[in-house]
Amino acid sequence: ALASMVSNLTIGKKDYESVRDEIEELAVKAQHLKDDLLQSVDRDTEAFNTIMNAFGMKKKTDKQKAAREAAIQEATKEACQIPLNVMKKSLEVLKIAEVLPEKGNVNAVSDAGVSALMAMTAVEGAGLNVKINLRSIEDSDFVANMTSAVDSIISEAKQTHERIRNMVDQKING
Repeated sequence: ALASMVSNLTIGKKDYESVRDEIEELAVKAQHLKDDLLQSVDRDTEAFNTIMNAFGMKKKTDKQKAAREAAIQEATKEACQIPLNVMKKSLEVLKIAEVLPEKGNVNAVSDAGVSALMAMTAVEGAGLNVKINLRSIEDSDFVANMTSAVDSIISEAKQTHERIRNMVDQKING
């Protein structure tokens, strides 16, 4: 939302006419990302409920125990996908935020920085949620692939965030 706001505070200003089209595109993209991330809250709740329903399955017979365990494993795998998607979308927000200190309205550069901070926190927080779910998954290939994806996104996000922080500091401090 902040990345979109900074974009919208740039659009239509005379000093920023040369970047208008690019910033308009970023504003729209940021708005779509915000909407998708908000929907992720509901998807995460649904995934949690699916896990809880799997834990509530009958477990008196060996067949029931096996079906219950399989349902728990599948539900937990699905529950990993949602925060991984949040990580990916939040990284996209960081990439939008990276353009704003350079091309956006200088009077809103601190908001661009806060947008990046929030996106970085979302990347790391969602990464923690993936990792805690991975602890109970028995499929070692799935765990390895998800761990690699999480680590890769976090690494790229940290590098992007550092660049943004440096640009914002430079704009603010001169």
